[in-house]
Amino acid sequence: MAVADGARRLSCGLWLAALLLTGANGWADCRQPCPAALLTQLQQADRLAGQQNWPQARQLLQQAQQQGADHPLLWGRLGQALLQLQQPEAALAALERAVAGCPAEAALWQQLAQAAWQLGQHERAAVALQRAAEQAGDDQLARQAALLWAEAGQDERALTQLEPLLERTGQLLADEELHNYVALCLRAQQAGRGLRHLERWQPALQSRALFWQLRAQLLMATGAFGPAASSLRVAAALVPLPLEQQHLLADLLLQAGAPAAAARHYEALLQLQPDEAELAHRLLHSYRLALQPEQALALCERLLTGAPEASRRPLLLQWRAELLYELERYDAAAQAFDQLSRHSAAAGAAWLGRASCALRQQDRTVARQALEQARRYPAQRAEADRLLRQLAQR
Repeated sequence: MAVADGARRLSCGLWLAALLLTGANGWADCRQPCPAALLTQLQQADRLAGQQNWPQARQLLQQAQQQGADHPLLWGRLGQALLQLQQPEAALAALERAVAGCPAEAALWQQLAQAAWQLGQHERAAVALQRAAEQAGDDQLARQAALLWAEAGQDERALTQLEPLLERTGQLLADEELHNYVALCLRAQQAGRGLRHLERWQPALQSRALFWQLRAQLLMATGAFGPAASSLRVAAALVPLPLEQQHLLADLLLQAGAPAAAARHYEALLQLQPDEAELAHRLLHSYRLALQPEQALALCERLLTGAPEASRRPLLLQWRAELLYELERYDAAAQAFDQLSRHSAAAGAAWLGRASCALRQQDRTVARQALEQARRYPAQRAEADRLLRQLAQR
């Protein structure tokens, strides 16, 4: 179903931003005494790091280690250099030693989180980043830590941590963070929970089109297609909707039982994408549900003239025959049902339709012949037998 596809497209691949961690050349809270000789080596390593000469910095720091130095500042700088040189496993080991000796330094925990993340150790990364956030009093780091808990498969913990942080952010909430929260709710199958929070945040966020677009996603996940369409309409009043969401709005209106409104949107989309066969079929379906048989028949004839795919042709032929019957054009409908009967998958329904046309035309002989053909098909046999009994009683 198009609505489900739209939800899936919008919920997949958008929920977690890349984790961006920054290093630091000094750690003010690491107050362990540092020998003068080691301090000189660390200052030299800092100069090399400032020049982005990470191989030389690593070499100098490893020499200090081999000479017997053992200090959190040494392990922290070595871990930083190893991270820059794409050696996360060695970096993690060095940074574990650094935080053991200097547990109050947020930058060390942040870099440890980065090393663990690169190794795929998401739970360890989440713990480390949460420690960094606590030490630094940094809500942004705390929000990233919550997303890492989600990456570690602990969605409930992630949502529980994330919600009060987002609540405090209010109008300053970044679009990406709002997107991440909603997509996490969808992944955790907690759309109702997401809707309750969006309702609380609405006064601060309702001027953003993204708010209404994401609200539509949550509503759609609960099966509330009408309110979801209304949310997308609000978004469309704020910014032009991307083509994919224009399709989604039309699909939602159709699912919500508003086929005439859906047809108007499909018509506009078909102007932009005249060769989209699926779009034309949805418009045709909308016309039929909206009781607009003339428009449906005209579109059906156009689609048949355009050499449709073989798999679609029987359905189009059936719709044309049924539409002609609805419009009481029984001669043309009879010919259309005759044409449809050549397709084995639709033959049973075609013979029943042909019999209905004959009955309308007061041709009992042709009606009886068509019903005898129809009763050969299991799906139509009961109805054909019923109509044959009626004919016999007349």
